[in-house]
Amino acid sequence: MKRNNLAFLIIILLSVGFLYLGFFSLKSNEKVCPASKKCDECVCNEDKKEQTHAINAVGENNPIFIYGTLNKEEIPQELELGEYWYWLYFEKPLLLVNNASGVPMYVDKIQVLPPATKDFYDIDSFVGKKVELYGYQTWGYAESSVFQINAVREY
Repeated sequence: MKRNNLAFLIIILLSVGFLYLGFFSLKSNEKVCPASKKCDECVCNEDKKEQTHAINAVGENNPIFIYGTLNKEEIPQELELGEYWYWLYFEKPLLLVNNASGVPMYVDKIQVLPPATKDFYDIDSFVGKKVELYGYQTWGYAESSVFQINAVREY
């Protein structure tokens, strides 16, 4: 009878020890915000715009902000797609996770589709300027990756 109690006691002690180690490791991984009086020493600057470095998902339910210079280029006539298309050129390459190649790749530019209505945003007034675009990645002609603009502003 004593052996069963001893084994039970050892199991209880080991369980408590593992729980303590688990909580201790969680506590050591916990991030602590700096005190407000040390905020001048913080590395992050809240006035700076957060730059997007990747487009991870496709579709309307995955909107993001992207930044770059908006340009307007003529479409070659043999494509018969219209007169112009718009491109956003990035200052730093952007990781495009979902694309026709099936492998994430860095891109220097992405084709953008103007907002559905010109009542709020006339895309031509932003051509040649650094802009912030809000929208989502979608698919274009021949499975190309394009960015559908919901909102645009100059920055």
